[in-house]
Amino acid sequence: MPAMMYGLGVPAAVAVGTDVFQITASGAFGAFTYAQSGALNLSIVIPLLAGSAMGARIGAGATTLVDEDEITEYFSAMLLAGAVAVASKNLGKAFDVGLLNQVSKALIFGAALIVSGAVVWESIKSLRSDDIPTSTSSATD
Repeated sequence: MPAMMYGLGVPAAVAVGTDVFQITASGAFGAFTYAQSGALNLSIVIPLLAGSAMGARIGAGATTLVDEDEITEYFSAMLLAGAVAVASKNLGKAFDVGLLNQVSKALIFGAALIVSGAVVWESIKSLRSDDIPTSTSSATD
């Protein structure tokens, strides 16, 4: 998705939709492959699928309510937080510092919570004001 948005200039809504489609296809293939070997736990898969479907629906709706530039900024913040979390985890493993591993987990979950909360908040604000932003670019550009 970052390559589509930043490298190719694809609008956020199109990049998200394309990414969700790709993840669905590869996830279905992976689940099928693991199920064949008996390494699939449906009690874990079903809640994950339900949460993913709900999140995808909320996210798809949010791309029409929240300004595309804001979504790009939120996504950039998540990428940065993810990079710092990976670096923290790797440093924790390399120098045997358990605290850095905990910082990594807190950073990932905290950033995800803050960014998703910000998107939901902006969506609610947009719905309350009935001011739905128009995209500066379209899928046909």
